[in-house]
Amino acid sequence: MPVLSTQSDLRSVQKLPFCYLCGNAFTDKAEKTRDHVPPKSIFATSDRGCPLILPTHEKCNGAQSGYDEVVGQLIAAIHGKYPEPANMRLDVTVAEDATTGTQSAWLSGANLHRTICRWLRAFHAALYQEFLPDNDGSKDGTRFSFDPPFPVAHVDAKNDFTVDAISPHHRHFVEQIKRNRTAGQLDRLMCFNGKCVYECVWDHTDGGEPICIFALNVYDWSALANTDDFPRRGCVGAYLPAKGKPTGGTTATRVVFPISNTETLDPFGR
Repeated sequence: MPVLSTQSDLRSVQKLPFCYLCGNAFTDKAEKTRDHVPPKSIFATSDRGCPLILPTHEKCNGAQSGYDEVVGQLIAAIHGKYPEPANMRLDVTVAEDATTGTQSAWLSGANLHRTICRWLRAFHAALYQEFLPDNDGSKDGTRFSFDPPFPVAHVDAKNDFTVDAISPHHRHFVEQIKRNRTAGQLDRLMCFNGKCVYECVWDHTDGGEPICIFALNVYDWSALANTDDFPRRGCVGAYLPAKGKPTGGTTATRVVFPISNTETLDPFGR
């Protein structure tokens, strides 16, 4: 059952022989750089101990900086860190629910889904010492399905918004994470002074494909959402690697027993 939580644990993965973003080995030291996952700028200075740092090609890493900057500014607001106006990358739009007339502020231009997919690939590489391909639509690509910790909406030309429904599997994934946490059957990665926690377990789809069910919490990022108008939820979901379950991945328990699950949408809730 892989667990990475101490300084020693996290240092050990800094020497992975491949780039977690492209999967290729390093042939020249000059092309190799280090990537903090999630970016250290997200965290308060006092929380930057025990970081997760993975080796990447400089070119691969540089292509991600735009996504990191926007999401980083959003999450850093949790601990009171705000960018200077000239450096602000958050684009906030006020839109109206066409059905109820309720107005809400929405962050536009932040591809949180894309950013979380990259973090998942990093966590997979760190826990299992293997490359997890991106979702490129090929037969070797990874299929990701998850809900971020905030509602996602689409705003039309009239500035009306439509909110995406929560995944029908969301509650099942939350229950699976909580049950396997109680059973001590979760692979776990905890970094940045415990402010980033990733947990996962391996199961099978109805068709027999290996599937990784995961939960991710950065600070208490679901608190950034508008919980007055939308139910509070955590980041939970699953991914299906084309090459199957990795060696060392922990299999979900088959034992059904009562668990505490009052907050059915939040894998880190009660």
